[in-house]
Amino acid sequence: MKKNKWILGFVLLLAACSPRPKVTVQAQRIVIRQISLEYMLLEVRYQVHNPHPVSISVLEVDQTLELSNTVAARGQLEKPVSIPAKKSEQLNVLLKVPFLPMLTPAKDLLTGRTVRYRLVSDMKMKTILGQESRRVLREGELELPLLPGGGLAGLKNVRLEGGPLGTLKLDMIILVPRPKKQLMDTTQVEYLLRIENHTIADGRFPLTRGPENMQKVTIPVSWPIARGATWLPKLATGLPVQFRLRFDLGDETEFLIDKKDTIRINPFSL
Repeated sequence: MKKNKWILGFVLLLAACSPRPKVTVQAQRIVIRQISLEYMLLEVRYQVHNPHPVSISVLEVDQTLELSNTVAARGQLEKPVSIPAKKSEQLNVLLKVPFLPMLTPAKDLLTGRTVRYRLVSDMKMKTILGQESRRVLREGELELPLLPGGGLAGLKNVRLEGGPLGTLKLDMIILVPRPKKQLMDTTQVEYLLRIENHTIADGRFPLTRGPENMQKVTIPVSWPIARGATWLPKLATGLPVQFRLRFDLGDETEFLIDKKDTIRINPFSL
């Protein structure tokens, strides 16, 4: 009996001295999810492996992104995520990078240049062993899949035909950036034009191949003013409008324009 106790104690001692399994974290990939005129939305993908017999929780992920040695953005995990026992799970954390405050790095990106990036991620987890921390570092190069350019969308030739209660007409003039190397999931661009929560134009138009960076598209719009009778007096002072443009660039990336504008018509011209 005494011998069995010694054997049991020796086994427990070996178990205590053996290395404990550790949670491993790897920053696998950075994906450009969305590009607009104001910002770039990145998705950082982590692979988290839980070797424990019970689930663990990822409590926090604090990210700092540097572009060309300049801090460009910070982002956090929105809410804790559970990783099941003995499983590897992908964890996606968004990072919004504004263009305007970055100055030089933003200019380099928007002119099609390649920019060096450095991402530092501090992760806090709750495991069977208590609270643990990991720091993940990823470095590489970042390049936008298109050249956005300027003056991308506008409304022109706004007019009323057929008198004050006739038809509101205008042209949507859009300069569509052609994706680099023409790599994209779709060859169509979606557009939407709204006035006071009324959709007055929506649809798709095809992208064409060509040597230029931009493709100019003109979309004529007609809308009976009687459907929006309250608009008539506002046309003299300024009627708010909103238009939206989006298309896929491939590799899970989309380009988005969501812009507000105002249209006016001289009442003496009616």
